[in-house]
Amino acid sequence: MAIPPAPRQLRQRRKSLSSLMLLPRILALLVLGSSSLCVASAPLNSQSQPEVQIQLPTREQQQAKQEQQQQHRLNVLHEPVRSVWEHQAGQAKLTARASAVLHHPHEPGTRGRAEWDGAGEGSVRREKWETRGAQDGRSWSYGGSHALRAEDGERDNEWLVEIGYGTPAQKLKVVLDSGSAGGWLYSPSCCYPRDHDYFDPQRSLTFANRTLDEEGKARRATSAVAGTPWNASYGSAKAETFGYVGYDTLQLSSTLQVADVNLALATSLTGPSREKRKMEGLVGLLPSRVVRRDFPGGWNTPFEKAIDDDLLGKPYLSIALQKADRRTGEGGGGSYLFGAVDSKAQRGPLVWMDVQSQTFWGVVFDGLSMGHGEDEYHNVSDPADERRRVVLDTGTALILLSAPAADAVNSRIHGSFKRSATASDDELVALNSTRRDIGGESVVPVANPWLVPCRTGLEEYDLELPPEDRTQPFYISLGRTRFGIPPQDFVFWPNQPYPTSLTGGRKDLCLSAFQPTSAGYSVLGGVFFKNALVVLDNAGGSEQGGSGRKVGVAKRADVVEP
Repeated sequence: MAIPPAPRQLRQRRKSLSSLMLLPRILALLVLGSSSLCVASAPLNSQSQPEVQIQLPTREQQQAKQEQQQQHRLNVLHEPVRSVWEHQAGQAKLTARASAVLHHPHEPGTRGRAEWDGAGEGSVRREKWETRGAQDGRSWSYGGSHALRAEDGERDNEWLVEIGYGTPAQKLKVVLDSGSAGGWLYSPSCCYPRDHDYFDPQRSLTFANRTLDEEGKARRATSAVAGTPWNASYGSAKAETFGYVGYDTLQLSSTLQVADVNLALATSLTGPSREKRKMEGLVGLLPSRVVRRDFPGGWNTPFEKAIDDDLLGKPYLSIALQKADRRTGEGGGGSYLFGAVDSKAQRGPLVWMDVQSQTFWGVVFDGLSMGHGEDEYHNVSDPADERRRVVLDTGTALILLSAPAADAVNSRIHGSFKRSATASDDELVALNSTRRDIGGESVVPVANPWLVPCRTGLEEYDLELPPEDRTQPFYISLGRTRFGIPPQDFVFWPNQPYPTSLTGGRKDLCLSAFQPTSAGYSVLGGVFFKNALVVLDNAGGSEQGGSGRKVGVAKRADVVEP
């Protein structure tokens, strides 16, 4: 439908006179405490001015015309939590109602919508602005508009990112878990409220409980309708989380906002205490169909939803985690970058591999070795592991291998010790009070039997050993490219030796970074992620159901190759 010419009007008066006349009215409304939206009128002088035709910008034109549009917008007052005004920004002659999305020129977190309705001289253009979340100067973004800064929460045990949930955004520290598909948060009724934040659905203007209709399809529900019950198990079913499911908006960065994402609100926990852990929730990165097949009404994940909503340039998630200081346990961090390859962290080409698992981010590896040679002496692969499957899991801290491969690796570490006896109940209680869940396997000694000297990998320690006993790097070959783990990373929690009652009287032994698993596949956890750049290619989003995925691995620009 053609847009008739707009009436003559003064552009400069539109920018200055209208703004000045609107400001007292807006302030008056704030003083009176009015909660209703208001359309303010302002007389415009249209004498002897050229006609201006207002055209509604297309989605492709908005970015190119952003600077020009900003010059014609009114400056609006706003509060840090959430404020909304609606006011007249000019007059236009339209025959139909239309709208366009706007971005505030001075506050990147503030968005608006311009609307035109009516016809003739009475037509008005309204701008509705809203600020999402407190503007406290802190930013979710790091190194790119769709990047999240990672915080090393527990001496390389877990890396946390800060995500905003709801409207206005409530910031929580969560784990981005490539070994899980679900997503959950602490709720007001759970857990550890003294030293953890939680998500309060009553404070969010966009939250809704998730329920099922008569046909079993998921839908938004009112607060009077209970959310769908939910539970999940982690750490070999040693810990369970229970709650209910709702929908809300996730702010993954200062510019990446994903609406109507499924999230579970935890109402109770079982298993080992998580009070000393800084995490306040979890975001799963596996295909949503992993949950859909067991969860009535289906599921979606933020990663897939961002792809489905066409919010990312490419369906990528780049992961570049940084290790903490070996001696102090301080520092560490890194980043997660959505929608692109993190070229700043990359050194050399990416090795792309097809995902071979319908569930996990699993690929096939070529072999395992210790030291720089590739002959039979250096080979530590399990000859019985013909399929050589390996899963990349940010929710696991260690490297988990088949029992023969784990034995071969640890036997090459001077002073290593494999526990075989079962600890007493009292010893297990004491151990679990200081050790926390490390991801894919329980910390019970039988499950993680290998210990190594706590000083393994330190330069002064190696100099004390004969040359033939010095620890060599570990390598895994992916896509015919070897990726190394330096001996400094062979010790997990190097400042927390096991009690001698659990080591047969041996002193200064710590948990080895290489442990056996009976899962039927190997797992590359945080020990690998802090030494390589990993890119998850979730091609197709939820529509492909996880098929067509790839994993890219490259060496790191900020890591010295062993």
